[in-house]
Amino acid sequence: MPTERDEEQAAVDEAIEREAHHEQTRDAAAEQGLIEKVTREDADD
Repeated sequence: MPTERDEEQAAVDEAIEREAHHEQTRDAAAEQGLIEKVTREDADD
């Protein structure tokens, strides 16, 4: 049976995982935006 401390740790772990996922998603979106920008610039040349 999980203790209150176990539940608190699980909540912290979940928050950390969500933050890591958010950062990965943000980084991927930024990289995709850069790729699209370079692609547009290359198409204009």
